[in-house]
Amino acid sequence: MSPEKSHFVCAVIWRKAQSINGIKAYEFLVIDSVSTDRVGRKSNRHVKFPGGMNRVREESVELTLQREVLEETHLALLPDMATELCRIQSGPDHTKYGFLVRFDDCRGRLRSESLHDNGDEMSEPRWVPADVLGRELFEKHQPFFMEACRRLGIF
Repeated sequence: MSPEKSHFVCAVIWRKAQSINGIKAYEFLVIDSVSTDRVGRKSNRHVKFPGGMNRVREESVELTLQREVLEETHLALLPDMATELCRIQSGPDHTKYGFLVRFDDCRGRLRSESLHDNGDEMSEPRWVPADVLGRELFEKHQPFFMEACRRLGIF
């Protein structure tokens, strides 16, 4: 299969949280993002999973995943530890990929300051409980969240 012209990857990084009344609890790593368009208008704040687009056509999906997670969180993914959740075809030459990543399979220390990346302002990464994330997560990241919750047995 030849590489598509562009792809987007989304890392759904999770960890177990403190159990509440014996019920397993999970948290997901997210970033608050505000984008600036070409004329300088800022978007509303969006709560997103770490991720982004390939830089060149030849960049593999796996490399894009590792690069974006490192750039946005300062975490390095251990090789072959991400599980593909789903892929969404978005036009003839663009595919969106979601990957499930266990926090314990990452190395490094989480970024602790805000970041400016090509016109985007990103907060430091933060943990959000699964039971509230669905209400605030950016709509285009919802399919990846829903599949992650199914895979983890959250619902």
